[in-house]
Amino acid sequence: MTSAMCSNRREPRPRTRWSLRARLLTGQALLLVAVVVGIGVASEIGLQKLLIGQLDAQVMDLQNRTLIGLGGGPRLGPPPPPPVTPPSPVAQAPTASTAPQAPPSSANPEPSAPALGQHDPGMPGDHGPRPGDPPSGSGALVGGPEPQQGPTDGPSPPRRGGWQRGGAQPGPGGPPGHAGPGGGGGASTHSAQVSPPPDTPPAGPEPGPAFLGRGGIEPGAIGAIIGHGTILSAGRIGGDGTVNGLSAQARRQIAALPIIGEPITVALDGVGRYRVMVDQTWRGTVVVTGLPTAAVDATLMHGVVISVIITVVALIVAIAVGVLVIRRALAPLDRVAGTAARVADLRLDHGEVALPVRVPAADAASNTEVGQLGSAVNRMLDHIADALSVRHASETRARQFLADASHELRTPLAAVRGYAELAQRNRGVMPAFIATAMVRLDAAARRMSDLVEDMLLLAQLDAGRPLGREPVDLSRLTVDAIADAHVADPDKTWDLDLPGDPVVIRGDAARLHQVLANLLTNARVHTPPGTTVTVSLEVDDRAGAVWRVCDDGPGIPQEVQPEIFERFARGDSSRSRHAGSTGLGLSIVAAVIKEHDGTISVDSVPGCTAFTVRLPIGDVAG
Repeated sequence: MTSAMCSNRREPRPRTRWSLRARLLTGQALLLVAVVVGIGVASEIGLQKLLIGQLDAQVMDLQNRTLIGLGGGPRLGPPPPPPVTPPSPVAQAPTASTAPQAPPSSANPEPSAPALGQHDPGMPGDHGPRPGDPPSGSGALVGGPEPQQGPTDGPSPPRRGGWQRGGAQPGPGGPPGHAGPGGGGGASTHSAQVSPPPDTPPAGPEPGPAFLGRGGIEPGAIGAIIGHGTILSAGRIGGDGTVNGLSAQARRQIAALPIIGEPITVALDGVGRYRVMVDQTWRGTVVVTGLPTAAVDATLMHGVVISVIITVVALIVAIAVGVLVIRRALAPLDRVAGTAARVADLRLDHGEVALPVRVPAADAASNTEVGQLGSAVNRMLDHIADALSVRHASETRARQFLADASHELRTPLAAVRGYAELAQRNRGVMPAFIATAMVRLDAAARRMSDLVEDMLLLAQLDAGRPLGREPVDLSRLTVDAIADAHVADPDKTWDLDLPGDPVVIRGDAARLHQVLANLLTNARVHTPPGTTVTVSLEVDDRAGAVWRVCDDGPGIPQEVQPEIFERFARGDSSRSRHAGSTGLGLSIVAAVIKEHDGTISVDSVPGCTAFTVRLPIGDVAG
């Protein structure tokens, strides 16, 4: 059907946007979260550096004590000087050129060296060999007097009655008395027991290096001694103070550590993360010590939890406070918006309009942005009120003039029509051209009378003349109007689409009949023969009664549609016309529909033109 083709177009749904209050509150919350997170991250980084620095200081202290116990290393500075031994009496004897030397088989003179079990004056603090002590040479057994050497070699005097350590000669590049890759062992007398090899794990049950068994080392510390890439001993102090071994994977990880001279972090298999130091001793072995980072990690995690709790609490407090502050700050803006809404609800299109609403003086007198807005709104309303007053006065004068002119023109037009009719009764006694002129004069007088009547009706509607309010059956009115149109133009097809039940509203029956008659006349006059015109009536739950007049004619040009309901508006010549038009028909339709609190719209494309009228049903019984 034509009415189906002329269905209303759907308008796109506008996107939902956040209010100013929501945007301000969201921005405040995001800013607070960013600040708190930034402070938390900076605090965590600073705290991590502080704790790692303190842990590194402890690791370096442990490494220094370990290196000192093992004879030192390059990181602690140059190697210690050899011990100075006073010359023995044998060394002061005459040389071969001045006195004969005693044969080796002669009786040994009484040596001035300390007896068995005494300490060498040149080796203070030497209390015997311990696991992890510096190496003390080859440990050669001396059973008789030592061969005497020249005073330039700096030898220690021969020892009797015990084992003598110090047979090793200084190595290349190392001072005498220093054991290691760069020097030999100094002369020192120890007990009769054989000392273990240097930097080797003890023969006892302890699995780790001997220095882990000394006091002053906190639980969890690790230590290892590496020789030629192979771990000689490695262990970890347990929570009960005992030294436990490490897994094979952890030992391989320790053996692969580089010597960089500063603490590094490494994750060891089975024991967790450690800060370790790797240094070389003067003997060429590598010493590894380290402390766990578990306490540092726990402290940092505790700080993260505290930061999260502070962030959540601060966010809740900020949102609560922000809601109150923003609501209080935007309250004047809400009052300004309320004033603008009340002005928007006023009828400003016709008649005398008063604008009694203004923004409160308290909201329009301050120097804030809202106060400036309120003051600007008040000034704008004053200008609008003045303009509306001027417009109302001008419209009043124009309506009065139009009403007076229309009223005055009715009498002479009635006289003209009367004389024209009188002349047509005596057509036989006058020439043919005069009779034709009288016919044309009568048609023009009738058209002008219709124009005057339309102008007078518009003037009355503009003046606010009330229309009748009585129950009107739109179904019956539609049938009568389309029957009249069919009689007036039988060359067109007139279709009717009505609901099963009558549609009754409250209104002025004569003016509503004129509305439908004008719409049908517009379709009859401006469409060619053979056009199908469909009139439909339906009930919409939201809009009430809906009248729709559709035709499949050439349509209304797009540039004319916005002005189609203006007075004396005419369509394009593409809509053919067989009779004259006053140009007031659709303006009368719009004015009558408006007085009934209804709306009218047009939707036209070539081949489909639809005028849609919506009228509220209201309380028909009242």
